[in-house]
This record gives sequence, C-alpha cells and structure tokens, in this order.
Amino acid sequence: MVIDLTAFHFLRPLWLLVLIPAVLLPFVWMRRNDVCARGRNIIAPHLLEHLTVGDDRRRGMQPVHTLALLIALAAIAVARPTWQQERPPFKQDKAPLVVVLELARSMDATDISPTRIERTKQKVLDLAAARKGAHTGLVVFASSGHLVVPPTEDPAMLDLYVCPRLRPR
Repeated sequence: MVIDLTAFHFLRPLWLLVLIPAVLLPFVWMRRNDVCARGRNIIAPHLLEHLTVGDDRRRGMQPVHTLALLIALAAIAVARPTWQQERPPFKQDKAPLVVVLELARSMDATDISPTRIERTKQKVLDLAAARKGAHTGLVVFASSGHLVVPPTEDPAMLDLYVCPRLRPR
C-alpha cells in the first residue's frame, strides 16, 4: 500500500494556530510557578538556595503537559486532516436559485442586437438548462416586484413564462 503524502492537507488549516498556545502553555506555567525565579528579586541569591525546600525541577508528566497535549490534539482534529480532495461546491450545486430580473425601459435599448431583454431571457433559460434537476425561479420588477415562476425543477416552466409564443388554443 502506497500513501501519497502530496495529497495530505487540512480542510480548516486556520485551526492549527491553536497549536501555538498549546506549545507555549507548559513553558508559561512552569515559569509562573517557579519559586526560585519569584524569590530572586526579593531574597539574596546565596540565601535563596537555603530557604527553598526540595527540588523544584520535577521531572515527568504534569497536568499542564496533559492539558497542552489535549489542546494540540483537539486543534489537529478540528483542522480536519485528510487525503481526499473535496469537490468544489459549485460543481454539484443543487441549491434553489431565484433569478431577479429588472424590466425597466432601459432593457428595450437597441444598443446591442437583439435587445437587452431578449438576451436576458436567453441567459435565464440557459442558466435553468445548465442547472438541470435544481430548483430555479424567476422574480421580475420594475416599480414593484412580482413572482413569475416559483422555484421549480422543470426548465420548461421557465420557458413557458419567459418566452411567450403564439400557442394554438
């Protein structure tokens, strides 16, 4: 079995910044609780060694080390290490989409061919066709807004209301 280390990444890498306080925590804790360091400014150094009892340099694992280790493990777990790439969300986007279309007089301008409104209608239909299976709706407004087509999976419904044609009765 071959492991591809180039594919290894974190989904939320900013959580790894929590590792900095996790590493510094034991050093800060030990410095704060060092009796000799606190007494150096108050007591003469030759007397301080006779006033302290026992060895302040305890070896081994202390609760502060365990806490720092747990914080570091939690930070790595929340950063979500993985070897699998996630597909971009827009590639499989099935979220409902409502297109809002302005029907002002400027949409009838003939500066481009066909008119702006005809190009917009075609773009709305192309968008609905590209999102096959996703809910797409249409709201139009000029001085007030109106729901033309509620979100629907059927692009033919948009075609019915966006491009009205002469239909036999």
